[in-house]
Amino acid sequence: MGTDKLSIKNMIALGIVLALTIFLWAVPTSFFGIEGLTPVMQRTIAIFVFTALMWIIEVIPTWTTSVLSMVIMLLTISNKGIGFMMYEGAGTLVDYKSIMAAFADPVIMLFLGGFVLAIAASKVGLDVILAILQASSTPSRWPLWALLSA
Repeated sequence: MGTDKLSIKNMIALGIVLALTIFLWAVPTSFFGIEGLTPVMQRTIAIFVFTALMWIIEVIPTWTTSVLSMVIMLLTISNKGIGFMMYEGAGTLVDYKSIMAAFADPVIMLFLGGFVLAIAASKVGLDVILAILQASSTPSRWPLWALLSA
């Protein structure tokens, strides 16, 4: 019974988030009270609110929200987006490469690569071999050096 309430609660929260996002997307730009606001900027505000609320409420996993927001941005505010979103007067469209670069920061990729290598070392048992070689009473570090340089 607890999971039914939880799923109903999540569905209601999702409905509220989607309704607020659609509202922010559809209202005239003058609603925000920001001079010079273009439809592309308005879409960005709506996507930001959607993403922030989905992260806070955690209706779906946070990684899913991140990927979904990236796809929505690529389709609606990028220069390679859906055709009807790129009309005259919509504002300056964002280069799709800069959107993708924001999600593929070199530091993030460095950490991701380290995590992948650690998982791979754990799967094949390399981490145990390195721990045994490090803890052994062998005075020479040549076995460890040979293993790491191979």
